[in-house]
Amino acid sequence: MRVLESILLLLATITHTFAFHPILHHFRTRSASNTNKLFRPPSQINLQFIPESEIAKEERELREDRESSIENAGSFGGGEGVDDGSDVGDGTGNTVFGQNDVADTEEEMLENKSLWGNNPRKYSDSDKQCDEWFENMLLRKEEAEIETPGPLFSIKSSLSSSYFPSSLALGGPNSPSVSLPRGCESFSPKLPILRTTSEPWRTFDVAGLIKTPFASQLMEEVEPPSKHGVTLQALGEACWGFGINAEQLHSRIVYVDNVFVPELSILGDQAQAYHLSEASPAPSETIASIYSRLTDGATDSLPTTNNHKLPGGNFISELSAPHHNVGLHTGRESLNNQQGTSAFAALNSIMAPHAAVVEIGDQVILEKPVLVVRAFTGGAKAATAYHPRTIVSVGEESVVELIQLNIDLNLAKEQDPSPFLINGLTQVFVGKNSNVTHTMIEAVGGSFQKAVEVSDSPTIKVEEARPGLRSTFLETIDSYVVGEHGVFDTTMISTGGCGRSKICLSASLMAVGAEVDINGLSLAGGLQKVDMRTNIHHVCQGTLSRQGQRNVVGGKGNAAFKGRIRVEEMAQQANSNQLARTLLLNDRCKITNCPSLEIIADDVKCTHGATISDLSEEELFYLRSRGLDREIGRNILMYAFVDEMGAKIDRNLMLGKLKSEGGGRQSREGGLKNMIEQKLALLVPQGDRAVKGDFQSV
Repeated sequence: MRVLESILLLLATITHTFAFHPILHHFRTRSASNTNKLFRPPSQINLQFIPESEIAKEERELREDRESSIENAGSFGGGEGVDDGSDVGDGTGNTVFGQNDVADTEEEMLENKSLWGNNPRKYSDSDKQCDEWFENMLLRKEEAEIETPGPLFSIKSSLSSSYFPSSLALGGPNSPSVSLPRGCESFSPKLPILRTTSEPWRTFDVAGLIKTPFASQLMEEVEPPSKHGVTLQALGEACWGFGINAEQLHSRIVYVDNVFVPELSILGDQAQAYHLSEASPAPSETIASIYSRLTDGATDSLPTTNNHKLPGGNFISELSAPHHNVGLHTGRESLNNQQGTSAFAALNSIMAPHAAVVEIGDQVILEKPVLVVRAFTGGAKAATAYHPRTIVSVGEESVVELIQLNIDLNLAKEQDPSPFLINGLTQVFVGKNSNVTHTMIEAVGGSFQKAVEVSDSPTIKVEEARPGLRSTFLETIDSYVVGEHGVFDTTMISTGGCGRSKICLSASLMAVGAEVDINGLSLAGGLQKVDMRTNIHHVCQGTLSRQGQRNVVGGKGNAAFKGRIRVEEMAQQANSNQLARTLLLNDRCKITNCPSLEIIADDVKCTHGATISDLSEEELFYLRSRGLDREIGRNILMYAFVDEMGAKIDRNLMLGKLKSEGGGRQSREGGLKNMIEQKLALLVPQGDRAVKGDFQSV
């Protein structure tokens, strides 16, 4: 009997162990927001056994509630203001992300310990400086008196009260709470503000950025562009000879210091490209819905045409649930994979005085490109933050090409220009069987100096005193291919001289057969710090993405590239290719290359990779044996390395304007190609490397 009792006791122990093993049974954590806590070890959560039938019932009710909110929302997941059916900014006041939905355990919250580690997390002086710096750009809105609120005023007011409820401009900040997610401790519990140690900003010069207190631009303080002597000829010279000839363009929308210049603009006859401001008629429901959307998953609902229900769900936080979804945008898993753009997108939406809009209906083919010029004179009296905005909405079976040029007009050479911050936001929506070709050129902030890597070079002091080194360029491109077999083809080129630059692209493939093609080129020289990030999101099956990235780093430049590809569980038969290649030209510059691939589906074809190398000594020797000196030979090899990235750019922009040479012959002068060659010449390394041999750097 004792032996039998021992056997029964052993069986009971084994049964009890398996019955309560967290992997073999479904457990859920109850919280005030009634939201799943994902990706947490069992030791950090309070487990409660719930029968399987009750789990299924509760999840079904939650799903039905969310699906009904989509049906009540407008096209592209919109509606009025920010009431897009998502928990963030839904106006109900029931759920505040970061307050009720914190991933810390109760014990950790009492001890002020965070889920990012076992050490107590504090609201540091650096965090406070980041919040005060960011909030300084929000305060200006309260100083502006709007006599007649326009069509964007209600959207801006709703965004401001929803996402920045504790702003000084709205009654004073709350006491910082370290129980909230990082970046949300103070006045914005729903949007993470930049932090020096947060993953989206780890490779960026946050400390250098927040040294300058920028104030957002107010239209009442802006001098008219005519006072600066801005002419079409000056604009054409700044655009490398492109855009002067109206016959080459469908439309031209020109902003000088973020002020619309109708005298230099050409708008389409059918209002397909126009300037939207507070004085304009109310925009369409689609444009209003797009304007209210934020990036990085802050607007949780995915935009769809005709309220179409996606197979994997219509909420970013729930895709590939229950085991592989990233969760709420203020949660740990989501924060670590973000680009850090949601707060800046909200800042742009609230502070932007207007927007350049390209709205194309169904079955419209534009034979010529739409040009949006953002020109900056450098004549601001104080450190100013500009918030340019561009919205592109393309219907079904349409074709459009958009070219965005961010340029210097160099009209303030006689004075010491104040530093500036450009916080741009571009939103692109592509419909069924449509094709959108997009080019974004960043060439603001002057130009970096050459040979700063040489210790005794006289250009070091010139580079340190350069005004553009104090300026910052931020651009967010948020794109969605919402129609079947839609194509988004984009090229991003960063050649400017701003001391800090960060370009973030997000492309979501949300329909069967959707495609995205991304080419990127980033040049970093002098004392620059350049960051380029991409996020390709495969949501539906049969989607295709191709990405090629080229980085050229010289001088004492510091560059970073992070390319993330995520293939959701429902995105079977997805095909994705990514390759980032970098030239590291000397021993004093630095590159951080981080390709990332997350595959939840099990029937895909995906590749990604990254290479870092110097110029080939063998190829250089071949050119020198043909009579070319070392510097010219290096420049030729460098341009051959980046030439592929310009294959999709408009030919007239790339090669320059035609020039007659007599005898019926013609040649081209200017052009983007010529500018890139000049910038590459400034990056040509001086002298020999510290370590000889191919493909190695110190």
